[in-house]
Amino acid sequence: MYGAIIVEPPDLSPAREYVLVASEFYPGKRPVAGVFEGDLDVMGQADPPYVVFDGGFNRYLDAPLEAKPGEPIRLWVMNAGPTLTNAFHVIGALFDHVYPDGNPTTPQNGLQTYNVPRARARCSSSRSRRGAVSVRHALLRLHGARIGRRDQGRG
Repeated sequence: MYGAIIVEPPDLSPAREYVLVASEFYPGKRPVAGVFEGDLDVMGQADPPYVVFDGGFNRYLDAPLEAKPGEPIRLWVMNAGPTLTNAFHVIGALFDHVYPDGNPTTPQNGLQTYNVPRARARCSSSRSRRGAVSVRHALLRLHGARIGRRDQGRG
């Protein structure tokens, strides 16, 4: 079991917020008592069969995160790992502010991508733009990539 705990500063500006937990799975070939256990041999190769957001492969491809055009959004991204770094970004957009580990005193501004090491997190804010797609940066691993759309035309 894994997740994220968000402690928001009291003066945080209003925005549509989403919490995303990135992780990868290394299941064995057959379930044991109906449950797939982790395969340490596969994990040792660091080439996970499933790289996901919120426990689901392609979770946001058919059910995108919604935001209205121009609406302020805040994305809290936790990388649960256990192995890969998450180079989270939104294709075609810049983050106005990125807060490593969610720390409001250390913002970085105008970034396209921010690497989130395993067992770490970050918060970012921007204004939504139409037609953006969120994807982890290792496009060579697209077969197992964390892919999702952020649909700014709805919401």
